[in-house]
Amino acid sequence: MRLYSLLCICLLLMLSNCSSSEDGVFVSSEYMPGKKGNYWKYDVFGDQITFQRDSLYIQKNFKSNEKYYSTYDSKGFGFYTSLMNGSNAVYRDQGFTQINGFVDWQICENFIFSANIFLTILNDTAVPGAIIDVEQKTDTRLNSFESGINDVNGDYRLQTELDQVLPTYTTPNGNIYSDVMVVKLTLNLKIYNKYFIDDVPLIDLYMDNQNVIESKLYFAKGIGMVYAHTSKEIHFDSQFGNLPVDYSGIQEEILTNFRVLQ
Repeated sequence: MRLYSLLCICLLLMLSNCSSSEDGVFVSSEYMPGKKGNYWKYDVFGDQITFQRDSLYIQKNFKSNEKYYSTYDSKGFGFYTSLMNGSNAVYRDQGFTQINGFVDWQICENFIFSANIFLTILNDTAVPGAIIDVEQKTDTRLNSFESGINDVNGDYRLQTELDQVLPTYTTPNGNIYSDVMVVKLTLNLKIYNKYFIDDVPLIDLYMDNQNVIESKLYFAKGIGMVYAHTSKEIHFDSQFGNLPVDYSGIQEEILTNFRVLQ
């Protein structure tokens, strides 16, 4: 799966080479301002992190094939900052914000979900309850478990949905924001091994369909993501040996400081 990451980096380099050299070329979402120089600082708690400070900033804006992109950088301690970080390019157009690139999410000890995604995470005109985007794949190769099982396939469904729109929202650190759009991101995963004995197809089902990640992302109009609440939960079939240990945990990312340029 690391090959995907290298391919994504190469893609970004090619996009940059054929793009405008002007960092002033950008398109903003109302809920995710996109100008270079913008940054957001977060306190990150939970999911095996006692406390970390993370910063997310726009590294570059560029235009390629009449499309507008931004690249971001962060330490990637948080779920949201890791989603925006590194080899991912963020594409914006007509109120849509889409992630194009590679994700590497630690679900539990000894298992990382890695995938190349093209997922819309924001639609400025969506209504509560509307599905923003769905990406799903079946019988795709997953990272091997570090505990010794090497043949791991899976089906996954990655979905974004507009959960609600709030006139005001108070984050856990007491900051109040107006006009907040809450996006729910869900990763549903099924993990198995397919093999043949005497030309008969067989499956070892390590884990049936589960929502292993559910994240609520709170975007304030004119500011960006102000709070994220992400839960992870995964349970494996105990009849198979060498599987990762079941895990559940919650992580919070709380905006503490930001700069948004007009």
